Amino acid sequence: MENDILAKIRQIKEIVKREDIVVNDTIDEFPFQLLIKVLGEILNANTYLVSDSGELLGFLSVYDLINSDRTNQMMADRQLDGAYMEGLLGVNKTLDNISVTDDKTIIATENRKEFPEGKTAIIPIFAANIKVGYLILARPDASFETSDLILAEYIASLLALEMDYLNRDRQAENNRRKHLMELAVKSLSYSELMAMRTIFADQKEATFRITASKIAEEVGITRSVIVNALRKLESAGVIQSRSLGMKGTHIDVNNDRNLKLLQEELHKDF
Repeated sequence: MENDILAKIRQIKEIVKREDIVVNDTIDEFPFQLLIKVLGEILNANTYLVSDSGELLGFLSVYDLINSDRTNQMMADRQLDGAYMEGLLGVNKTLDNISVTDDKTIIATENRKEFPEGKTAIIPIFAANIKVGYLILARPDASFETSDLILAEYIASLLALEMDYLNRDRQAENNRRKHLMELAVKSLSYSELMAMRTIFADQKEATFRITASKIAEEVGITRSVIVNALRKLESAGVIQSRSLGMKGTHIDVNNDRNLKLLQEELHKDF
């Protein structure tokens, strides 16, 4: 068994030497997908890396049958269910071979009767004594051995500092974006501010289309007020916009985090 563990650890080390543990944090990439994919393949298990808030940072589904449409949607949304994450708050040490009857199992509720021998393992990840996330493993019909958990905990130790760095980088970027948005919003006139509040208030997607003439009529302003306001936000790097002619104007805030920040800034009392 020792030789097997060493071989697998060496395999992981080779990957880490050739590649960065974390990839660029973009809307199209899971930050830690490379390492999670390798781990899942080595362990022959569904493998999920989640932050302490439930954000999915990487996953590999070796066994799709233990998932459901509902849990697959969570993967697509990159966010695990809040109730499930609350159940993990007290997990401060590795839990192995969790049964499908336990609420901490990652196997979909809808499919648990089909996989009565399914097992889940949860490895909490700590950076400087602060829990930053969890590494979760699942198999439909096989237990996790000590060698599996040793390798998983080794990976968790590699991920801990990187996840902490990612959190710090994101916070710094959020602060920078928030400052830009604050300056841009403060540059708006009262009429422009009302127009932007109307446009962004109920938006759920980071990219959308508007018809400026309809907004102008709704708010009781001229179309030029909307055009000027959008231009100010674009000049500050807050949004990107593109005229679609008779079809309206395409607006892009880049991602959901930026959209939420902008909505908060627009609705502050100045």
